[in-house]
Amino acid sequence: MAIDETSIYNLAFDLLDEEVAIDPSDDRAPVRWMKRNYAPVRDAVLRRHPWNFALARASLSALSDAPPFGWKYQYQLPTECLRLLPLTEGALLNGAPVKHEVEGRRVLTNAKAPLKIRYVQRVEDPNQFDPLFTQLLAAELAVRAANWITGKQSYAERVGQMVRELNEQATLLDALEGTPADPLDEDLIAVRFR
Repeated sequence: MAIDETSIYNLAFDLLDEEVAIDPSDDRAPVRWMKRNYAPVRDAVLRRHPWNFALARASLSALSDAPPFGWKYQYQLPTECLRLLPLTEGALLNGAPVKHEVEGRRVLTNAKAPLKIRYVQRVEDPNQFDPLFTQLLAAELAVRAANWITGKQSYAERVGQMVRELNEQATLLDALEGTPADPLDEDLIAVRFR
């Protein structure tokens, strides 16, 4: 079944016991609120966890100008990057960490090009969302709109609890897909002797 933004608004409205949006051209105040807040809330929920459906990889070229101090190279993050995942040698999950910092939309590091990165990307097509992410996004919209739409704090509290439960369930299930990374032996030894 295809899903669109209006379907997600309707899931949020259902949680608030509100009348659903009939179609994307609906101009009622609650629907306008959803339209205004949908993209920022979606991006915030995407950034919160490295969702499997939103992961991407890139190999970046160094920018021609080096940082003024502290690092040898800087790289421009992809436009759709919402969250850079930890840098490791060869972009392997169990690779040695690569020291870096993010300033604005740039990664500063001493690592030579190409810089291999993994990141959480902006995904705008709701049909690409994991079903639990869709539920979490709708609940997040509902909790943020609860007081404004219903005028009742009880809705915000009830849906807020649902957000916490859905977030825990969704991130746990999402994290279980794939092979877990092996910890680095050196890191375990270093921690033991601190």
